[in-house]
Amino acid sequence: QQYSVVIVVTKLYKARENALREAAHGADHGGRPGRDPRSSYEEFVSRYLEKTAVTLQAAPQVRSLLAAQGGDGAPAWPKPGATILDVPTWVSVRDYEAWQDRRGTPELPNLRYIRVQLEKLVSALSILPAVKSGHPWHQLVDDGTAAGA
Repeated sequence: QQYSVVIVVTKLYKARENALREAAHGADHGGRPGRDPRSSYEEFVSRYLEKTAVTLQAAPQVRSLLAAQGGDGAPAWPKPGATILDVPTWVSVRDYEAWQDRRGTPELPNLRYIRVQLEKLVSALSILPAVKSGHPWHQLVDDGTAAGA
């Protein structure tokens, strides 16, 4: 059977806020992911997801699983922006309503960014069922539309 694994990180906005507050109070981040606020939200998220992906790719369990499934020619998993995503979430209805005012702000994340990330998540998880010829059970297959092909 085919399956898709997508990792979604939902609290990077809060993590960056905390890192900015700690940096303002003189705390040293020590190069740890999620502790260095960087100059922008995009840079913070990119670095966090990249470090997380590299850490997972180095794990022996993930390496052996990928080797068993596709050998050395298998694409790297997780791939930042495709199978590991930043998808900010709301914690309450009030939080959602407050974000409605942040539609076109230059500072990210704004409502547009969140919607784009949610669309990426849905796209990464979209697999259409197809019937195997001569077999009554459904098999999940990717028809190429999920990856934006």
